[in-house]
Amino acid sequence: MIRFYFLILIIILVVGYVYFDSINPGSVTLNFSKESSYNLRIATLILLSLSTGALIAIVLAFIKDAKDILVNWKANRQHKKEVKIQEYYTKAVSSLLSKKNQQAVPYLQKILFSNPNHINSLIHLGDIYRLEKNYSEAVHYHQRARSLDENNIEVLFALAKDYEEAKKYDEAIKTLNAILQIDSTNVAALLQAREIFQKMGRWEEAYGMAVQVLKGPLSAEEKEAERKRLLGLKYELGKSLVASKNLDRAEKIFKSITKLDKNFIPAYIGLCDILVETGEKKDAIEMLERAYETTKSVIILHKLEEVYLNLDQPEGIINFYQNAINRDPNSLDLKFFLGKLYYRLEMIDDAYAILSEIDPTDKNFPDLHKIVGNIYLRKNNPESASEEFRKAMNLSKQVIVPYFCNICEYHSNNWTGKCPRCGNWNTYVVNLEKTC
Repeated sequence: MIRFYFLILIIILVVGYVYFDSINPGSVTLNFSKESSYNLRIATLILLSLSTGALIAIVLAFIKDAKDILVNWKANRQHKKEVKIQEYYTKAVSSLLSKKNQQAVPYLQKILFSNPNHINSLIHLGDIYRLEKNYSEAVHYHQRARSLDENNIEVLFALAKDYEEAKKYDEAIKTLNAILQIDSTNVAALLQAREIFQKMGRWEEAYGMAVQVLKGPLSAEEKEAERKRLLGLKYELGKSLVASKNLDRAEKIFKSITKLDKNFIPAYIGLCDILVETGEKKDAIEMLERAYETTKSVIILHKLEEVYLNLDQPEGIINFYQNAINRDPNSLDLKFFLGKLYYRLEMIDDAYAILSEIDPTDKNFPDLHKIVGNIYLRKNNPESASEEFRKAMNLSKQVIVPYFCNICEYHSNNWTGKCPRCGNWNTYVVNLEKTC
C-alpha cells in the first residue's frame, strides 16, 4: 500500500513537472559566484523549491516528533522513578509506624540515592539517629534538609530537638529563634524554648517565653495551666535573684505573685526569708500571720512557728495558735500542732490538755495515740519515756513534717516550692499521717 502511494506521488510529480515545463519553456541562470553559474529550467527550479520546502517541513516535523519522544521518555522514566521512590517511602513509613526503625533505614537510603533532595527522607533518617542518641548524624541529616529549605518549620523543629537532646542548648535556642522569626506566635516553639531555658536555669528568659505563650491561641483550660506555670517561673526568677543577692527585686517579684494568686504559698515563704535576712523579722511575722489568715495553709503555719522559735519567742507562736483556736475552736489541725509545740517546749501538761480534745482514733490523726501515750509515760517515768519519745519523734531537733505533692503524690521530708517529680509549683501539702 505504501509503495502504491509512493508511486502515485512520483507520477504526480512527473506529470506536474512536464506540465509546468510545457507552459514555462524558458530557463533561469543561477549565479553561485562571479565565475560560476548554472542554467535551470523554470519547471526544475519550481520542483526544487517545492522539494526543498517539503524537506524542511519534514525535517522540522521529525525534530518535533523526536523532541516529543525524548520528553515522553524522560517523563516515563521520571514517573517510574517517582513510583519507585513512593514505594520505598511507603515501606519506610510503615516500618517507622511499626517501631521498626532499622528496617526503614535502607528504604530511606535508597530514596536518597535516587533523589538526594528528598526532604522527608532526610527528616526521618535524622529522627532515627536521634532516637539512637547518635546526635551528630541526626544533626547532619537535618542540616542537609535545612539547606534545601531554610524556612521548613518541620525541619527546624527536628533540628532543635537534636540540639536539645544533645544538650547543645544554645544551638537549640538559635534554631527555635529561627522558627519564631518566621512565625512569632508559634506556641510549640515558645514552649520548647521555655523548657530549654528552664533546663539552663535561665529563669528570666523562661519567664519571658511563658508570657508570650499566654498570649497565644490557647483554650480556657490551657490558659489556666499556663497561668499557673507563669507564676511558678516568676517564683523561680525570684529565687534566682535571691541567690544573686538582688533582694529588692526578688521581694517585689514575690509580692507581685501573692497579689496575682493569694494562695501561692512558695511566694510567701520566699518573701519571709528575704525579710528575715534583711533584719525585718517583725515584718516577716506579720506577713506570715496575714498569709495564714488568707490561705489557712499548714505550711505557712509551720514557717511561722520556725521564725518565732528561731527568734526565741515561743510565746509568740503559742499566742498565735491560741488566738487562731479561739477564732476556730473546731480546728483539730490547730490543736494538734499546738499540742506538738507544747511537747517540744517541755510543756507536758499543756500538751496533754490540748491533745486530749482530739479523738485518738480520728483517721486524720492516725499517730495521735503515740503522742498521748508517750505523754502518759512521761508523767510516770520521765527519763525513759522522754528518751523513747525522742527516738520515735526526733522532737529534740526541729520537728520533721513530711509533705506530699497533691498532683503526683510525691512524698518528701523537705518542703520545696516545686515538686521534683512532676515539676508543678505550689502543690506541696502537709501529710498529717506522717507528722509524728
